[in-house]
Amino acid sequence: MAKARKNGSFIIAAKRLPIGKRRGMFKSFSAENLASVLIRNIIRIDHGYIDDTIIGHYGGAFETPTGVLRLKQNPAKQAVTEAGFGSLSAFTLNKVCSSGLRSVMLADSMIRAGHARCVLAGGMESLSGFSKENILALLRDPFNGYMTYEAGEWCAKRFGIGREEQDDWAIKSYKRARFAVNNNFFEEEILDFNGMDKDEEPLIGPDEKYILSDKTFVDGGTITASNASKNADGAAMCLVANETIAKMPGLQPLGRILGHASYAHRGDTKSFTIAPPFAMRLAAQDAGLKIDDIDFIEINAAFASVALYAIHKLKLDCLRVNFHGDAISFGHPIGATGTILLVKTLYLLKNSGGRYGIVCLCNAGGEATAMVVENIKYL
Repeated sequence: MAKARKNGSFIIAAKRLPIGKRRGMFKSFSAENLASVLIRNIIRIDHGYIDDTIIGHYGGAFETPTGVLRLKQNPAKQAVTEAGFGSLSAFTLNKVCSSGLRSVMLADSMIRAGHARCVLAGGMESLSGFSKENILALLRDPFNGYMTYEAGEWCAKRFGIGREEQDDWAIKSYKRARFAVNNNFFEEEILDFNGMDKDEEPLIGPDEKYILSDKTFVDGGTITASNASKNADGAAMCLVANETIAKMPGLQPLGRILGHASYAHRGDTKSFTIAPPFAMRLAAQDAGLKIDDIDFIEINAAFASVALYAIHKLKLDCLRVNFHGDAISFGHPIGATGTILLVKTLYLLKNSGGRYGIVCLCNAGGEATAMVVENIKYL
C-alpha cells in the first residue's frame, strides 16, 4: 500500500437530506429551502470561525408560470440567509454534475493555503420547479448541441458496453439501494425534514421486469430511463476545517481530505462519459495512493455505461463500486450529487471500518472531478 500524505483539511460535520424524485416529496421546496435546513443543523461551532460558504448549484434559475426561466441572484447567499446566517460570506459554484464535489475541493484548497480556517461547502438542487422542456435545455451540450444520453450512447457503442450489461448494472443498483434504505443504513447521515427521512426513488422505482423491457431513448440504442440517472431534488452540506478547529472539544470529525483532481478530455465533449478513470487516477496520485488502496469507490452513474466504462478501464472490483447503489436508483439532483456521494462515502467508511474512499463525477465539457478521503479513525 502506498503512503498517504498528511496535510489535508478535515470534514468535521456532514449531512444530507433524503433524495426526492422530481415533483415528488420536495416539490414544494426550492433548492435554497432545502440547503437552509441543512445549514441550520450542520453549524456546530461559533459561526464566526466560518470564513466562507461555497454551494454547488446547477439549476440557478426559477421558472415562471409561463415557462420562462429567470436567473437567481447568488442562491448560496439566499440559502445561508434563510438559515439565519446572513452575515456569512457565500458564493454559488456551477460545474454541472461536479458542482457539489468541486465546492468541497475548493474549500479544502482555501484551508490548505491558509486563506480560511473553516468553510461551509455543499450542493443543492431542485429540479421539480422545471418543466420537462427546460430540463432538456439544461441537459443539452452547449458546444455541439447533443443531449447527454447521446454521450452515454457514444460511450456504450465505442467501448462495447451492451444493453444487457447496462440493465444488469441498473438491476444491481436498485437491489443495493433498496436493501440499504429498507435496513436504515443511511439513518445517521440523513437529516429528517418534516418527517421525510428516506430516499424516495429506491422505494418506488421500476422492478427487474420493467428495467429489461424499457424503451431505449434512441432507436437501436442501449440507454433507457431505467439504466440512466433520474432527475431529482436534494441537498448535502459539509463543514470543512483546519486541524486546529477539528480538535475543538465536542466535535467528532468524520474524515480528512487527502487529495483531489479535475480532468478534461481533449476533443469531442461527449468524452465526459469516459473522463472519470483519469480523474480518479489523478486524485489518488494527489493523495499519495493507488486505486488499489481504495476501499470504496463512488462513481456517479449518470448512465450505467459511465460506471461500467470506469470499472473496465481501471479493472475495479464491482463490490467496491457504488456499494449502496447510485444515481440510477437514487436519482441525480445535479448540483447536489457530488456532496451527497461524499457524505455517503464518509459514513460508509465510518460504519464499515474502511480506510480510504474516492468519489468521482463526470461533468459536461469532457470533464470529471474526483476526491479521496480517509476515515478519521485511522488518524
